This record gives sequence, structure tokens and C-alpha cells, in this order.
Amino acid sequence: MMVENHAFQEAVAYFDALWEQAQRSLDAGDIPAAGRLVPLNYCVSTVARLIQQPGSLAERVDHLKQTLMNRVGDQFFYSPDSLHISLLGCTPRLPSKDSFPSHQIEKIRRICIETLSGAGQMRFHLKGLGLVGSQVFIQVYPYVRTWAVLRDQLGQALITAGEQPITYANKAPIHLNLMRITDNSPGQIEAVAAALRDLHEATIGDLDVVTIDYLITDFVLSDFHVLSEIRLNAPSGDSLQL
Repeated sequence: MMVENHAFQEAVAYFDALWEQAQRSLDAGDIPAAGRLVPLNYCVSTVARLIQQPGSLAERVDHLKQTLMNRVGDQFFYSPDSLHISLLGCTPRLPSKDSFPSHQIEKIRRICIETLSGAGQMRFHLKGLGLVGSQVFIQVYPYVRTWAVLRDQLGQALITAGEQPITYANKAPIHLNLMRITDNSPGQIEAVAAALRDLHEATIGDLDVVTIDYLITDFVLSDFHVLSEIRLNAPSGDSLQL
């Protein structure tokens, strides 16, 4: 496929900088422990869950996760059905999954379908583990800028409609979160540091994203309800209503 070198190379530079910072923190033992994770607030969101995409990459990711689990012991790991890359949080995070009225859910659903349907499937390259704060993730390299563009377009459409999406100035970085460090005792951080250094260059493969889940979820997808599946390669307006 055609590769937009700038998007890929910018991701390389981004992850390289994060890794340099992470190594300094690991050397110093200066890694925060994640606080309470399950459940922690809810939002209406759009994500691409790994198990919803074609191919066998979910098995490779699971193998990498198992390898990490065997190395680092008792930390918080994402379940297989919750592994995902985030597109956009469409609302602020609120204490209850019942905080969102049906008319708001339907309005946001229509905006998501109009913005995302027909965008065409996207390919990403997954390689190696990184660390930011207490979050261990798989590095995701986009071949083109479409993901960042869709984040921007969806965010703008929601703001225009009076919503408050969770947006960031830099819309390009993509993480596939794998683990949160909940035990940052010295022995555990030494084990995490050794595992991450061994797995930082681990080859995983290419991920084709064809389906976006529109859902209500907590912070780490430990408790979520899929409202619609939006096909990126479908004609505009075509989605699977659940």
C-alpha cells in the first residue's frame, strides 16, 4: 500500500522520545502506580477493538501479553475483548453509565455514522512496547494520517452539535494499551524494566481496522456496552445497529 512517510516517521520520532523518557524513569525507579481502575467513570466513546478487526493479529498480541504477564506478575492487564485503539471520547467522563440520556446517545450516534462511515479501512503497524506514566502500551504506527483527520473531524462535528468531546491538541499518537502498573515496588519495577527493554522492539505486524465500536465504557473498557458497529468501508450511513 502507499505509505505517507511523514505520518509514519512522525510516529517513530514520537515513540522514540517517549522511550528515552521511560528509560530514565525506569532507571530511577520513578514510576507511578495507577490508582483505582475498575470501574472509573464512563463516557460515550468510539474505539477500534482488536477482536473486531480481520486477521490473526489478536493472537499475536495475546501472545505478547502472556509473555509480559509471565515476566511482571501481578499488574492490571486489559482483557482480550477490551484491547483497542481509541478514536475519540465523545463526552466527558461521568460517574455512571446511566448518565447519558437516550436523545444524546442517538444524536452522537448519527454524528459518528455521518463522519466515519465510508472513510475506508485503515492499516497500522504494531511494533514493540512503550511506557508513559503507569501505562504500558503497544506502539501503533499509522501509514497515513486518516486516523488523526477523523479524530479532528469527529471532534469538530460534536462541538458544533453542542457536545464536549475529549480532545487533545496532538491528535496523531495512537497507543494500544496493554497493562497498567499497579504495583510499583522496587522489585516489581525492576521486573517491568527488564521485560520492557526485552520487548521494546518486538515485531507484531500490521493491523487493518474496518470496524469502529460506538459504545458506553468505563476508563479501561472493563465494563462497556456496544451501541453500534460502524463499518469504515461501508457506504455513508451504513452501520450495524445493536
